[in-house]
Amino acid sequence: MSFWDGSFFNYSVPDLNEEPPVEYSYGTIDLNAEPNADVGFDSQASYGFVYDDSKQSYTEEGYDEKPGASNVNWETKEEFMTEEALVGWVKSRAVDNGYIVVKRITEKSKTTGTVIKVWLMCDRGGEHNSIAILRRSGSKKIGCPFHLVGLYNEVRESWKLQVINDNHNHEPAQNLEGHPYVRRFTQEEEDLVENLTERHMDPRNILSSIKKHNPANVSIPRDVYNLQQKLKNKKKFGDTPMQV
Repeated sequence: MSFWDGSFFNYSVPDLNEEPPVEYSYGTIDLNAEPNADVGFDSQASYGFVYDDSKQSYTEEGYDEKPGASNVNWETKEEFMTEEALVGWVKSRAVDNGYIVVKRITEKSKTTGTVIKVWLMCDRGGEHNSIAILRRSGSKKIGCPFHLVGLYNEVRESWKLQVINDNHNHEPAQNLEGHPYVRRFTQEEEDLVENLTERHMDPRNILSSIKKHNPANVSIPRDVYNLQQKLKNKKKFGDTPMQV
């Protein structure tokens, strides 16, 4: 199934309450952009080198679908107070099992303008236009069917998770350290980078300080440098990180 062929919207997902008029929020996919809950698309590039593709079978006609090695039960009765809490829980649990899940699209209420539904899919979902593009690109999309939906209940003012398809057609990643999602800084770490940058500390020493506070951090000096440039640009245009 491909999002672009229109069949993506044919799922019958039960609403937790009567659905208000809605509008779909679309955006241009930017693989280098920071995720934004208010933007329709939230996607990160898949880096093929962290996956064991020896067990994948590619043909000119398409991809042989293979079950993933992880048997994760995504059914949950838990209610989440915010969209961010639900998405964060899903992403963290996916990483723990060797997969990356991203927010593909959001649906907003026409009356309130708030997000009431989010689609969460494997970062290897979707398809490339050709095998040639697949071989040249570091992003290997193989039509993974994994698909969850987050639904907002306006009466209870909470979010619930709806499982559409919890199967992957590929093995979990052998190593996710090279993936930009797991290299992202927390807000506390971003604040530390800003503070140490103002003290004229270089990226490598800043990263050493971060890893002392959080040994599990897998960021690289380039990530620190990129964040420094982002902070610099915000200040250049008169915005502080707190205002953006």
